[in-house]
Amino acid sequence: MPHTSEEIMPRILAALGQGTGGAIHISGEALAAFHKRFAAWLVRPVTKPDGSRQTPLEAWDNYDFEGKFRDIGAGAAAQAGGGAVQLSTLQQSATTVEAGSECPFCPPPDGWV
Repeated sequence: MPHTSEEIMPRILAALGQGTGGAIHISGEALAAFHKRFAAWLVRPVTKPDGSRQTPLEAWDNYDFEGKFRDIGAGAAAQAGGGAVQLSTLQQSATTVEAGSECPFCPPPDGWV
């Protein structure tokens, strides 16, 4: 059965929180921007190296996306140094993880809002 955005977004946010260790506060501004960015990313088709087009939502079971979101959370928590994760910290961590990924879906094609 195909996945839906309503099913996957909570999993993305949970993975982000797991990556922070669960004890770090993420600001509302950072979470809102993160949600907006990745909700759009989930349904945006990408042309893969083989020429086929697919959305991350359609490819969800074929990639370790949740692992990448945990990595983003871990990086943001480390950068926050025990304080709250702010938007700039979350952006920096996401950009670092995306740039280091060989996944054809990363980084998302649009910027942070």
